[in-house]
Amino acid sequence: MPSPQISIVVCTYQRPENLRRVLASIAGQRGVDGQFEVVVADDGSTDETPEVVQQFKKSVRFPVHFTTHPHGGFCPGRARNEGVAASRGEYVLLLDGDCMLPRDHVRVQLDRRRPGAVRVGDCIRLDPGPSASVSEEFAAHGRLARLASIAERARIKLRAAKTTFYNLRNHPDRPRLIANNVALWRRDYQRVNGFDQSYVGWGAEDDDFGFRLRRAGLQLRTILWWTTCYHLWHPRDPSAPVGRTGGDNYSYLRRGFHLIKCCDGLVKRTWQDISFFTAGPLPTSSVLKQVFPVARPRFVADGPAEVEVLFTPGPGSFTGRSQSNILVALDNSAESLLAAPQAHLVLSDEPLPGVLPERQFRLSQWEAAMNYLMFNSSPTEQPRNLQLPLAA
Repeated sequence: MPSPQISIVVCTYQRPENLRRVLASIAGQRGVDGQFEVVVADDGSTDETPEVVQQFKKSVRFPVHFTTHPHGGFCPGRARNEGVAASRGEYVLLLDGDCMLPRDHVRVQLDRRRPGAVRVGDCIRLDPGPSASVSEEFAAHGRLARLASIAERARIKLRAAKTTFYNLRNHPDRPRLIANNVALWRRDYQRVNGFDQSYVGWGAEDDDFGFRLRRAGLQLRTILWWTTCYHLWHPRDPSAPVGRTGGDNYSYLRRGFHLIKCCDGLVKRTWQDISFFTAGPLPTSSVLKQVFPVARPRFVADGPAEVEVLFTPGPGSFTGRSQSNILVALDNSAESLLAAPQAHLVLSDEPLPGVLPERQFRLSQWEAAMNYLMFNSSPTEQPRNLQLPLAA
């Protein structure tokens, strides 16, 4: 069987009634017969969600797949990664299980594919009354725009205009990526290793995804001039913070350094999979054995690599071409003190001023430093922002 042109990955958790209507809206798509498949990516629902998907699969003529895992806290990134891994299309549309599609949405997404571009959007948020009135039949064949308030339609147009303005100005952080309506090439999803599953709980995983896509050289372009989706009302998730940028996930997002290709993503990466570059000469073999007692990093002959490592004292300095800087300070020399403010992580047996305590590790703690770099945690502890003070 030939691969579909586009895979629609629908992320859901514990909202089977909303999912039924969203799937009905997918079944009602026009002009794309035989060109798409659907993967329902479940975050561990314990209700009738699997039965909803099975019934839907029997009622349609296009491929439908289902992925799930035991629920371990709200983790849509994991669900999306599993859904994409189970899909076959060269182009992927990420959709939430509460966002209905107008009838030409998939065709428009296919028509607007461009190399090097990620199509980002948003959704028109329906009020409780219009949401409750939507039947599966209406979701499949009705004019969803009738349900939208004037204010919501105006907000979407304004967002489209702002997004175009951001693109014209080459804004470094805008437009935002909102994962309920995103389309991109599979190869670009794989380039950044998908969503970072270290984000558990509500929020920030889509901001992180968009940030890493940009750093990989991709352009985020709006789809809102041509189509949007319609968000069915539901109560706010209990893990959502009061403000959009509150909570542990946003602290993790703002930690100041990211690997473009995350480690806990579509595939699992260890620190041995990361490429390193020495920003100065390597120290003696005895020092290397002290810092890397089990295995030495994979140093590339010439940068840029994902991570730069600078040993001090000695010549050399961070080039700024890597995604993260690690300083291995063998003493508190002037070179170490000068390099410390540019380092994201420090290995030293004496604390260096100007570096957050949780980002300083002993020379013998390379594995712990790598765990912090990759997951913002220690090898044995799960909570983020873990304090790892140097022993006295």
